[in-house]
Amino acid sequence: MNVLYPIFLAIDTSTEICSVAIQTATGEIIEAANTQSAHHTQAILPLIDQILKKAALSLSAIQYITVSVGPGSFTGVRAGIATAQGLAYGLTIPVIPFGTLDLVALGVATKANDQVQVIMDARMQQFYVAGFKWEASTDSLLITQQPCLLSEAELAVYLSQSLKQNPDTRLVGTGLKLMNINTELNHPDYDDDHYPQAKNLILYLNKQSARLNLDNLAIKATDLEPRYVRNQVAILKA
Repeated sequence: MNVLYPIFLAIDTSTEICSVAIQTATGEIIEAANTQSAHHTQAILPLIDQILKKAALSLSAIQYITVSVGPGSFTGVRAGIATAQGLAYGLTIPVIPFGTLDLVALGVATKANDQVQVIMDARMQQFYVAGFKWEASTDSLLITQQPCLLSEAELAVYLSQSLKQNPDTRLVGTGLKLMNINTELNHPDYDDDHYPQAKNLILYLNKQSARLNLDNLAIKATDLEPRYVRNQVAILKA
């Protein structure tokens, strides 16, 4: 008997790369990306149309939309959320929100006890940071450190402490390009060119659907909101 997969449309526009992917009922994943950061709002719908045509699907075939909601570029995050909301509302289908830093971690955390620290450039000499661990028993990604906003000095202290506790931790993310990892941390396992990819959302949700009802992860399109860590931090300080 053939296994039918959920038909997902996945969207990430939180960085300078606009990434979209779709999964067909047979499990085939088709993806496309645009690297022109200033043109996400113009690029995203043509990219979606492109992958729909390759998949030989119509918009009405989509069952779920999953989208990264930040932290990241303010304009980029808004573009992705607005697109997801508009499509989901028009199609009367649910959306599954996902953190951008979680999505980056999914690209490298794949086996039992994988520890990952994600460091993304937040501009203004600041960094978005979060910690993750892969739990084999549930085949899921666990958050060990909630997303936060750190200065370079704060980040160096945080990573030094984290690596003392878990020396096998992998460091990933574009923020690492702004640090001298070998000099400051003397840690060899890092990837400073790792961006979030929409297809990883689909691969992860396929695993989750084996043990969870996807509807329990989904929300209404009107309830979709960005996660602006920078705004949250400013409010807490005030």
